[in-house]
Amino acid sequence: MKLNNSRELADYIKLQRNKQNRTQTDVAEHIGLKQKTISAMENAAGTSRIDTLFKIAHELGLSIELTPKHDVDEKDEKPKWDQEW
Repeated sequence: MKLNNSRELADYIKLQRNKQNRTQTDVAEHIGLKQKTISAMENAAGTSRIDTLFKIAHELGLSIELTPKHDVDEKDEKPKWDQEW
């Protein structure tokens, strides 16, 4: 699935957790975090630590994969960020 921002990431994590019928508390206990940490990530992923994201994704059986957005020839410039922060 292509995700373009932290809100989409948070929504996807929450969707996957709910599909598995798992609570925030259950996920948190299995990875050694507090329930409020899972809640914070689902509500504001942009402020979460990257290692927290990896722990949650792993617990939910998700992998994180980055792929080039555009093919870049050696002659071409590198692609520029086109999203607003």
